[in-house]
Amino acid sequence: MLWAVGGYAFLRWGVAAHRGTFGGVQRFVPLLLLVWLGVSLLLVIAGLRRGNLIGRFCAVCTIGVFLCGAQPLLGIGRRIGNLFRKDEYAFVYYGAPECRVTASIHTDHDVATFTEVLRQFAKQQGIRECRQKQYMVYSGPGRPTHKGEHVAIWSGVSWTANASEKTGGVRLAPYDKCYPQEDFKRLADSLASTMRAAFPGRVEATYKEAGNP
Repeated sequence: MLWAVGGYAFLRWGVAAHRGTFGGVQRFVPLLLLVWLGVSLLLVIAGLRRGNLIGRFCAVCTIGVFLCGAQPLLGIGRRIGNLFRKDEYAFVYYGAPECRVTASIHTDHDVATFTEVLRQFAKQQGIRECRQKQYMVYSGPGRPTHKGEHVAIWSGVSWTANASEKTGGVRLAPYDKCYPQEDFKRLADSLASTMRAAFPGRVEATYKEAGNP
């Protein structure tokens, strides 16, 4: 059981969590995983066949570690979840108007507030939330977090140059050329007002007119 727990912790929070820092080690992760699983399996069999009551109990607990470790290490939960998700895109046409809103994020509560405020705004405007597929690494075109009949929203929270602060960013743009610019301007103003009400004094909004570079 100690072997299973220790090996899982090493792979989960040691190797896998720092794959970007130690890029050369990444190709050995499958081998390390097989060694860990193989030795653990032998110990489980030995505990079940020849161990006393404590040995059998530890063997059962080791199986539980396998089940818990399979999700983050092999991405089983993510792959199953992707069966009910799909990649969605919204390609903004050249010269389209655009609105960008940023909010200073100070705490984890602010992150949750930012996400919920944007979700409620999109819901009120009839813009549905996208259930995008999840990947360990994604390198394709940007995918919207919300998509309506005429417009789409791209949003996220990222670190600033100051390691203790984050910024919540929202990009709102139409992908339908037939969508009136006046309607989009009203929608953009409503988004900016909603964010300013949630984060007073911490929001910056910019609006680009149609046709401007």
